[in-house]
Amino acid sequence: MTSDPGGLATFGVSVVTWDGWSGRLVFEGAVNGIAYESCPVTNPVTGEVVTSATGDGIFIFPCAGYMRLRVRASEYTSGTALVTLRGSVAPHTGSIPLSDSQLRASPIPVEVTSVEEQLNLLRRLVEEIVVDKELVDIVKRMVSSDSLRIDTGVAASLTVDYSITDLDTAAATQYFGYVNKGGNWYIMQLTGTTARYIKGDTGYSGNWTNRASLTYGYFYEVF
Repeated sequence: MTSDPGGLATFGVSVVTWDGWSGRLVFEGAVNGIAYESCPVTNPVTGEVVTSATGDGIFIFPCAGYMRLRVRASEYTSGTALVTLRGSVAPHTGSIPLSDSQLRASPIPVEVTSVEEQLNLLRRLVEEIVVDKELVDIVKRMVSSDSLRIDTGVAASLTVDYSITDLDTAAATQYFGYVNKGGNWYIMQLTGTTARYIKGDTGYSGNWTNRASLTYGYFYEVF
């Protein structure tokens, strides 16, 4: 599952598993929207800082400075996992450590407040993302894991379902190819500080091969 933070400061993540789930979900973020790195999240119940989960849980995901967030199955054996993301404008006030590359790419000031204020923030986030058991039971009966689509609680980006597939950064004009699960695609052409786009429903491979000769337009024209 991938989400565009859209200027929000914090995301709550709920993981509910069933059908003999066996696998690992990793929490990742991309400062530039392309290169994902492992991100530490906090379990508000135990206070433990983790970068992945193998079972049910609720986690606080600080997202300030990231263009995209995702929860990805890095390991899978069996079962189903329901992942729900819900954004909040309330900033995370704890001290989750970032990697050196993340700090260099996007320095984020961390305000350390009282323990009571931190606990109040965690309680508010937990109240927002706790999944009602009856809703989970309905989801189990009505949909399969392949067709499941969860509302993140924020307006979805037009490109949130696409994943980076190909990159061409060797020359001054760079190209980035994105494809979604249904075979729809778009290519971003980046020249200096100017970005243009082209998209289609089929034929990604051939269009990527001929990317330099395609006609690109503004985002609002293409999408």
